[in-house]
Amino acid sequence: MLCSVMVGLVGSVSSRIPITQNSCLHSRRLLTSRPSTGTSNNGVVATTTRVLRRGSSSIHTFKDGQPGKEYLMDPLPIFSDPNYQPTNELQGKVALVIGGDSGIGRAVCYSFAKEGATIAFTYVKDVEDIDEKYTLEIINDSKMSDAGDPIAIPTDVRYDKNCKDVVDKVVATYGRIDVLVNNAAVQYETYTLDDITEERLERIFRTNIFSHFFMTRCAS
Repeated sequence: MLCSVMVGLVGSVSSRIPITQNSCLHSRRLLTSRPSTGTSNNGVVATTTRVLRRGSSSIHTFKDGQPGKEYLMDPLPIFSDPNYQPTNELQGKVALVIGGDSGIGRAVCYSFAKEGATIAFTYVKDVEDIDEKYTLEIINDSKMSDAGDPIAIPTDVRYDKNCKDVVDKVVATYGRIDVLVNNAAVQYETYTLDDITEERLERIFRTNIFSHFFMTRCAS
């Protein structure tokens, strides 16, 4: 039975698939517009334009104002916990993580690999290539000896055909999919309704909603 995890999407699309809902709420309070710079682990100098606060920690946005490139963040997100003790819960399982190159997706890939799963994940080609390569290294360093080699699949998950191609590739490579994590998402910092263009609205729904439905249907 396929287990599907939808991050940020409320509602089950099939009674045959257990859905875990994990909606995240983000504070929008703007603290400062003062630029700041920092250097990532890859030696890349990152320039941020805004700083947001969620709870007691500061979160820096990307210099282009759009999430998706983790290596440009300052400080870099923490994807691992040194005190985490794996229990082999996913040993022998095949997991497909949509948007697994960075952020929550990278943390899921790392944790699933530690739990014994064989990992496949998607990313946006020519935009997230640096994060994709680093996440592959993380998985290879973390995976159990009997797990298969991870694969990274470049695609645009907003469209049904692309989702089907991803599922077909994973099944062709590993023979099946046991766990699907729908993590693809995009967001824009918006202050008025007039800022929400038709193009932006369609992109948000295709990325955050349509892709989750398409991928779950194709993998079921």
